[in-house]
Amino acid sequence: MIFDCTLVHFQIFMLILFVHTFFELVIFRRITLDGAFLYLSWLALIHNPISWNIHHILFGVMGFIFAGFTRFLTGMAFHYNRKIEQWHEAYHDQLRRRIVYDQHRYRDDLGEVLTHIVFFLILKLMTINSGFWIGLMTEFYFGFWIRTAVQYPKYLPKMVTDTRFFRNAFCYYWYHIFVDPQKAWGFSCPHWDALVLRHPFYKEALLLPIPWLEFLVVKYPNAYYRSIQRRILRYKILNHV
Repeated sequence: MIFDCTLVHFQIFMLILFVHTFFELVIFRRITLDGAFLYLSWLALIHNPISWNIHHILFGVMGFIFAGFTRFLTGMAFHYNRKIEQWHEAYHDQLRRRIVYDQHRYRDDLGEVLTHIVFFLILKLMTINSGFWIGLMTEFYFGFWIRTAVQYPKYLPKMVTDTRFFRNAFCYYWYHIFVDPQKAWGFSCPHWDALVLRHPFYKEALLLPIPWLEFLVVKYPNAYYRSIQRRILRYKILNHV
């Protein structure tokens, strides 16, 4: 009962945190970890893990995994047939401009945040277990943070861009945009791409459906990272940047 009572406050906090992250990453162009720290601190304070029973923990893990699966399904839907893919290619072009021209699409980023908030709040109404909802929101929040950081890497300190996690995420994300849109459909969880042979680096694939885990524990060859950077540089040259 205590778990469900604090969920209302948690939802309000998540809304504030999304807005904070949007202004930090997109408006003020600062890459900070204070939002992530606040998020984890909030969970530790109001959702004491000792009070969780196995039922809530399992539903939380299920929500976390399900969020990664929905990202894969979304990517697959956008590339399911040629007409939809051609329409979606316009968005790819916007993403290429973000990293090449340093263009900040404020309305796109804010629209994405609001869309996901509405989507996950609807899912909350459809689920009977608050742990599942928290798992969903956890994946979404860190997913938004990581994806935006990869889109605007020039604002990241070198100590971050040199990490294995960032390089892996950078390679996987931009491979889909610059190399082959038929690969890397599910950015947060490459596991689902590997199952349907859409993983661009299949030999390095980690077959576990846990978002972000592959980027943490697997090391993609440096050649992949350099290859993506060359693609971006070539795009800049061809577009006279």
